[in-house]
Amino acid sequence: MAATSLAGSNVVAFKPAAHFGTSADTRITHFRPLSPASRGLGPRISLQSRSRSSLASSGVRAQVATVETAIAEAAQKVESPVVVVTGASRGIGKAIALSLGKAGCKVLVNYARSSKEAEEVSKEIKAYGGQALTFGGDVSKEADVESMMKTAVDAWGTVDVLINNAGITRDTLLMRMKKSQWQEVIDLNLTGVFLCTQAAAKIMMKKKKGRIVNIASVVGLVGNAGQANYSAAKAGVIGLTKTVAKEYASRNINVNAVAPGFIASDMTSKLGDDIEKKILETIPLGRYGQPEEVAGLVEFLALDPASSYITGQVFTIDGGMVMSLEKYRSCVNYLQPGGMDALVLLWPTMPRFFAGFISMYFLGYFVFFRNWEPRQRKDASSCLMSLAHGSPAVLMAIRALLHSQTVGSFASPNSALENTVLEFSTAYFLADLLHYMVFFPDEILFILHHIATLYVFVTCRYMIHYGAQGLALLLVLAEVTSACQNVRSIAGNRKADVPAAARLHDLLAAPFYALYSLVRGILGPICLFKMGVFYLNGGAAGLIPAWAWISWMVVIGSAILVSIVWILNRWEEWITERSHKAQKKVG
Repeated sequence: MAATSLAGSNVVAFKPAAHFGTSADTRITHFRPLSPASRGLGPRISLQSRSRSSLASSGVRAQVATVETAIAEAAQKVESPVVVVTGASRGIGKAIALSLGKAGCKVLVNYARSSKEAEEVSKEIKAYGGQALTFGGDVSKEADVESMMKTAVDAWGTVDVLINNAGITRDTLLMRMKKSQWQEVIDLNLTGVFLCTQAAAKIMMKKKKGRIVNIASVVGLVGNAGQANYSAAKAGVIGLTKTVAKEYASRNINVNAVAPGFIASDMTSKLGDDIEKKILETIPLGRYGQPEEVAGLVEFLALDPASSYITGQVFTIDGGMVMSLEKYRSCVNYLQPGGMDALVLLWPTMPRFFAGFISMYFLGYFVFFRNWEPRQRKDASSCLMSLAHGSPAVLMAIRALLHSQTVGSFASPNSALENTVLEFSTAYFLADLLHYMVFFPDEILFILHHIATLYVFVTCRYMIHYGAQGLALLLVLAEVTSACQNVRSIAGNRKADVPAAARLHDLLAAPFYALYSLVRGILGPICLFKMGVFYLNGGAAGLIPAWAWISWMVVIGSAILVSIVWILNRWEEWITERSHKAQKKVG
């Protein structure tokens, strides 16, 4: 049931410049709150009358004064614009309601769930000297809309201005969007505008005056990845605005749309630094808009006499974002180059990563392990380089997963941070590949492993630009064993001549093998299985070519299989070694 509550009414003084929005006189009455002194005296309204000067009796004068006061109050009730603002409990809707309340309008504050916030908005309007009602109702339901309009008419006699602001988002890529997510957004964001407009227009037509402002969005003009439902609804609002403007122009009802860009809100405050930087790069003014700025434009269209000749228009308020349309599409919608052309792109961060790993290798070879045997120096230096890669890669990948807007997806657009993780890992594997090819050319298995890994990283990062979620997760699973493995390998190089190294090597054996078995033998296959199900069910249809994800599955699956075989051999060696030691003790 829709609920209403009267927030309170205050006396408002107005300048009778003209009637609101009539065809004969397009000027709109301007309102201002009374000063404290004038509030104590009641409404000061002067009516010029020829008969008044001829009245000599004080009694008659008192009667005339009483009549004048009644007429003034009636005039005030009629001429103070009555405004219905949907979705007015917070954000842009709240700013619009407060702005119109300050201007002296009588505002119906509509909300769906945020009753407490709506009451606060009404109280603020009251503090400004305006009048307000709160109304709880779903604008996608015809009964609630009819009840809302009836509430405004019962309280104030009419509806002069309608602001269609109520809206929701249910963002996800089209391939994963459920019909319920589509329908819910269309019902509230588009059908709600239709129902409210239809109901309000019936009232406005009788008086042959009125103004309707629909809050659309720039995504209704340019689209946005992950917002097929929202973009379609807002594009529909724009089309509806133009059609209604044509249909009701003869009835002196002006209908316009405002299309905000990125406006500061609770949602934008939760965006990560990387995403925020990408967004701000698309806005020439270099900042988010403020709700009050949108409210100012809406107030102009709803009340200002200068806007009386404007109808059927869409006003973007986006800091110039749509003006930079191509850049907007490439940065915000993540449209990336595809095919072999992408391989010629210069990697912005990989060269310094690559140089860092090579420097770490030579630092180990010529400084840390300079007194070791040549074969030990090579192996230990490789392990040191891997240590320099493993821990940071895990931290970067975990942060990328935590800050992702679509956690758990294997086909979401890469964020800047996820791309950095892939560049970091690509640089390491390239450096390690060169190391094996130069110093250990007989290690065919390791060389093939690094080539395959590089293939996956490069195609994901530059040819496909989707799927970093799955790869980042696999990177965490793989590299979490890297530190222990490399420390144990370095200790193993000196276990024959350094007792402490031998003890460390033996101590780390069982924990390392157990961790390796869990991560690469159990969690790795589970992750691979989930990726396979996702792709086979068409989760990446239209985003990732079949040849790409099939090759990823083959390469990653082969790597996991090799890891399982390797760890089984290690367990066998460890168990055999422990058995021999036990036999020696018994003997």
